Amino acid sequence: MLGSKPFYKYWLLGTFFVFQLCEVYSQCKPMYVWTNWQNYTHDQTIGTIELKNKQIMVRMSFSYPPLFQYISDFSPFLQFDGITTIPNKHVPMVTLASTKGSQSVVCFSEPVTNPVLLLSSLGSVNSKVTLRFSEPYIPLHNGGGTTFFDSFTLLGAEGNAVVEFPGTFTCITITADKPEFYTLVTWGALDPYFPVYIANSSNQCGSLTLTASGGTSYQWSGGRNPSSATNTVTTTGVYSVTATNQAGCKVATLKNIQSIPKTTLTSTVNKTICQGESYLGYTTSGRYVDSLKTMYDCDSLRTLQLTVLEKPRILLGNQKEICQGQSTTLNPIIPSGSSSIAYQWSTGESTANIAVTQAGVYTLTVVSGICSSTTSTSVTVQPLPRALADEVRSCDNPILSADGLDSTLTYLWEPSGETASTIQIHQPGTYKVRLTNSFGCSLTRTIQITGACPSNAFAPDSFTPNGDQINDRFRLFVTNGSQIRLTIYNRWGDVVYSEESANPQWNGQLKGEDCPIGTYSYSLFYKPMGSNEVLEHRGSVLLIR
Repeated sequence: MLGSKPFYKYWLLGTFFVFQLCEVYSQCKPMYVWTNWQNYTHDQTIGTIELKNKQIMVRMSFSYPPLFQYISDFSPFLQFDGITTIPNKHVPMVTLASTKGSQSVVCFSEPVTNPVLLLSSLGSVNSKVTLRFSEPYIPLHNGGGTTFFDSFTLLGAEGNAVVEFPGTFTCITITADKPEFYTLVTWGALDPYFPVYIANSSNQCGSLTLTASGGTSYQWSGGRNPSSATNTVTTTGVYSVTATNQAGCKVATLKNIQSIPKTTLTSTVNKTICQGESYLGYTTSGRYVDSLKTMYDCDSLRTLQLTVLEKPRILLGNQKEICQGQSTTLNPIIPSGSSSIAYQWSTGESTANIAVTQAGVYTLTVVSGICSSTTSTSVTVQPLPRALADEVRSCDNPILSADGLDSTLTYLWEPSGETASTIQIHQPGTYKVRLTNSFGCSLTRTIQITGACPSNAFAPDSFTPNGDQINDRFRLFVTNGSQIRLTIYNRWGDVVYSEESANPQWNGQLKGEDCPIGTYSYSLFYKPMGSNEVLEHRGSVLLIR
């Protein structure tokens, strides 16, 4: 168990309930013998169990020091027949695992038949604990909170259960998937009301016959005849049988089937197949006689008369991809040698080739005589790029955007050949951009620019006149216009540079001397193209050395 929970749980028995128990005991009273625990140490507890007038030592190893807890009045076990026979009315309270995958072991000083394990308060509702046993078990009692997964595994969520391990064992190992807070544990043995036996024999390969004896009726956990004493199984695994005697008492036992003979075939076969196929491992015409002996000593005599006919071959190609709005032709190739060819497409068409525009898997069956071949190919339709619609606008903003709506697109502008998502224009006209997505599908968007484009001035934020021929001069750029005069001022407003030309450039000097590092303001006068108006652009630039 994980977390805190009450140690004691009580239940009051009504007279009618006790009467029912006594009635059951009088008919089918189980003979439970429990361990008398005597010695608790740091990692184990030791006790003895008396079986057939003989004292057998029981040793349990755990992760943390065990304590003891009274359990005879625990309500989850009031309907369990053997609760009242627990010696001293207490059992060890232990921790089964200190870490994930830890193991606890119980060992008997000599082999014990049908050992019984009682678990109480295993895990919690919020932290379930899974136990896996080294031997298969059958459940005897579920006091709630326990899920029996298979013959080796159970899960506890405040679980209370009693399980039996049919057979004779010296040691049994318990593996827990996580540490729990504590679990109440005790071991005993069950002397069944009557002995039940399971014998197995192999009458044919591929199956085993299990025969139960000792009762008057039987119920198996699986197999072909689960309600009969004799049952046939075809798969490995743990099989349980519950036997009932004339008094109505029930006893369950297990059989672990680890291997089953493989099925073999004894036959005489006349078979016609098509070329490219095989039958019983043969691919050419002829008479074949095989005498076989399996690893389970089963004999098989097989005579095969095989006729192989030519099968049409189809070459249809691999998967095709098209873009939305396109079509592709599925044109199969039938190599020579096939005659009287008939085509049947999954679309319902019966022509030699078909044109398709939709995505999907297309199957073609070609029939030649009695032989046919079927093949398939798939067509994937990829989407076109998404973009805004074509537009007509003025040249107020010289920046054109492709306006693609997908995240991964490539661009090709016409007529400039630029590949960025935006371009800068300087004159009106028709601009086209081809957008291509990751699937290789493209569309072309057209932008019509009307009217005159504005003139704008652009300047860098800084320059480095240090003689390395990189960014050594400060210059401005004017679109759709021409520069007239550039004037540069220092921090006190003094003119350090002034030039009237179409391409003024400052080298960072005044009268041949380097100007100090710092911020300089400037004023550029320029004239838009086709206009006599003079415009001024002001700004600042950082001189860095």
